Amino acid sequence: MRFLLIAFIACLSGVSVVAQCPIQPRAASLDASGKNFTIRYYNSSMRTAQDVQFVLVNEDASLTGQRLVQSFSARGILRPKQEREALFPVSGMALNGTMELEVSRVVFADHSMWSARGNNSCKIQFNGH
Repeated sequence: MRFLLIAFIACLSGVSVVAQCPIQPRAASLDASGKNFTIRYYNSSMRTAQDVQFVLVNEDASLTGQRLVQSFSARGILRPKQEREALFPVSGMALNGTMELEVSRVVFADHSMWSARGNNSCKIQFNGH
């Protein structure tokens, strides 16, 4: 009985993690020319996503005075347990210092939605130019 209780709690913990972050950002990079921003992300949920919205923030906001840099929306079907790469033009944007890419919202194929709340664990850091 004790084993079943522990297994049940472990399963709930796993479901909670997925519910907190259905899309995992894997990598973010700026090409050598500074004109294109690439995001690689993975659907860790059991549902098909159709729109993933990202927010790019500057961790060195004291240098620029601006924390939010840009938002991006990657549209298209992303099935469970699949990875995708999206390319966005960013010509003219200054992406300097330590940047953080966060998943802010996910719209699923059934039109339900997930939004980041509080301490967003769906993020990665990278260094701009």
